[in-house]
Amino acid sequence: MKRVEIDYLGKSYTLPNTTAAHVRTEIENGLSKNKPFWLRANFGEGKPQPVDLLITPGIGITVADINVDETTGDINAGPGTLDGASHTLSEQDHEDSQ
Repeated sequence: MKRVEIDYLGKSYTLPNTTAAHVRTEIENGLSKNKPFWLRANFGEGKPQPVDLLITPGIGITVADINVDETTGDINAGPGTLDGASHTLSEQDHEDSQ
């Protein structure tokens, strides 16, 4: 089973049955309209609770594919998990890159 883990403002959220690439595309499409938008995700363990995350320019968000072995329940993030993860540059990051 595949799911996506999102780190949003220091908290972890999940999206089942999707990929990080699909979520990144959804975020990029939403931000291209130059308006904040809501992204539905799940929060919590056991029976997750649906939550809406407000996505706006300047909010740091990390998106990663997580693979769960259905026979053992083991989580395997695997190599390249954070490949393509989004990161909002802070002023310090910008200064460091120059």
